Amino acid sequence: MRTTSQQQWRVLNLHLDHLGAEARRQSVQLVAAKLAAWPQGAVAVVMGDFNPSGDDGLLQSMQQALPQHQDVLALKPGKGPAYSFLNWYDKPDQGVRLDFMLVPKAQLSVQKAQLVADDLKNRRSDHLALQAWLQIQ
Repeated sequence: MRTTSQQQWRVLNLHLDHLGAEARRQSVQLVAAKLAAWPQGAVAVVMGDFNPSGDDGLLQSMQQALPQHQDVLALKPGKGPAYSFLNWYDKPDQGVRLDFMLVPKAQLSVQKAQLVADDLKNRRSDHLALQAWLQIQ
């Protein structure tokens, strides 16, 4: 994707393994290697269902492997819920956060970010949408 300024963009949409902590850790290393191989100066956004488990250290591994990136909700938390995953039978207080969008903080500023839970009764997924409004620095 390119903007009118011809700035190159790369978007990496992940769905990490939901069972294997080791598979998730190795995936983080693959993501870091992929980003390192992309053109210098390209804006790289990493997002998706990371499936972190509370005690697997995945988010810390992501932070170490991609120190230039930061979670959009950490930068500009919106008014939406704190969870992004809710089993079909669960109630909102049982939801957990599995979905993330990481942006290069030196290249993009986050104007607004939120998880969207408009209509929990009629939803078509067990994950909520994550929205972010980004501006090139």
